[in-house]
Amino acid sequence: MPDRSAENIKALVNGFFSGMLTFDLELQWTLKPGAFNYDFKWLTGRTENTELIAIAKRQFHHNYGVDLEKCQLIDDMIV
Repeated sequence: MPDRSAENIKALVNGFFSGMLTFDLELQWTLKPGAFNYDFKWLTGRTENTELIAIAKRQFHHNYGVDLEKCQLIDDMIV
């Protein structure tokens, strides 16, 4: 892109996809019962995405103050 530095473009792309990872988890949090699914194959084409999962969890915690590792499922508790 003319007049745009490579660093700015990289920051834009990284920010956008970081937001998409968080959005994926937000949808699951509000709309899907059960444990979180950390399937980010749609972004990388790979099944194993350890680094992206860590980024997504960190970003989610930053936005909501919720540690996904400590979430308690309540679906089974609803009577």
